Amino acid sequence: MSEFKKIHLIENVLGRASSRVQVGIGDDAAVVELPRSPLLLCSDAMVEGVHFDLAYCLPAELGHKALASCLSDIAAMNGKPLHALFSLALPKAVSDEFISQFYLGAASLARVYGVDIVGGDLTASPNGIFVDVTLVGEVKNPLLRSGARAGDWVAVSGHPGLAAAGLQALKSRPREEIAPSLIKAHLTPRPRFDLLPLLQANCTSLIDISDGVSSELHHLAEKSKVGFELNALQFPLHLDAVAAVGSLDVALTLALSGGEDYELLATFDGDVPEGFTVIGRAVGAEQGLIITNLDGSRSTLELTGYNHFKPQT
Repeated sequence: MSEFKKIHLIENVLGRASSRVQVGIGDDAAVVELPRSPLLLCSDAMVEGVHFDLAYCLPAELGHKALASCLSDIAAMNGKPLHALFSLALPKAVSDEFISQFYLGAASLARVYGVDIVGGDLTASPNGIFVDVTLVGEVKNPLLRSGARAGDWVAVSGHPGLAAAGLQALKSRPREEIAPSLIKAHLTPRPRFDLLPLLQANCTSLIDISDGVSSELHHLAEKSKVGFELNALQFPLHLDAVAAVGSLDVALTLALSGGEDYELLATFDGDVPEGFTVIGRAVGAEQGLIITNLDGSRSTLELTGYNHFKPQT
């Protein structure tokens, strides 16, 4: 199928855009209405062999996850997503069925959050698949990484480490032997827009934990100029993750360092809303980042989150 026919295939898969899109896929650029609120702009790239493996990731799951990654960034700003651009570089051997399934997965998630996929690019790749998503959103009251203060509670949504445990399971055994919660967390996560209405009263800073709790706490500490005291026993580890990796210690390590959990990490200067679990408290910057471990010992919380430029094991 020619490039033009592939573009028509994508148009047919995506269907009609919302009324705020004047011109979508098929022209040199999309034409969309500007919202009245400030714009949010973010992008995220995924590379075959680095971020995904088609041995256990279906095309529709890849489309879903590529968009979910960007959506989580908009959620972490307390924003609303609007328009997405998808750019794909594909080897010649990739079938049109792959393209169709990829966009079906992306479009299905886009509809959940009212997002229009309005264009992008389609080109050839000499090696693996490359996916880049750009997302435009709007925000009335952005929640930043810089608002935490000593005394604030620090809390996390969901179950950190569940996605990383899912990845380990998918690499080592057939799907039918893996708990559905692990597969969903790793391959078809849902960004936590459902929690945003609960944050308006007393949330002081916000970030997602796509690179692991450790990494994101260091970001909050740096931007807010605070330290953190954490308690490992308070981490909301999922029983399926613990069972999959065989121990609480490993599950905690994945929560701190594994990444790809599209959950939220927030600080609060009052009551912590439902959907979040308190894992510690912000302290003065001079105290650093300290964690009370599962055995009761205390240690410095090292920066051990996902690093794209560090060899992964």
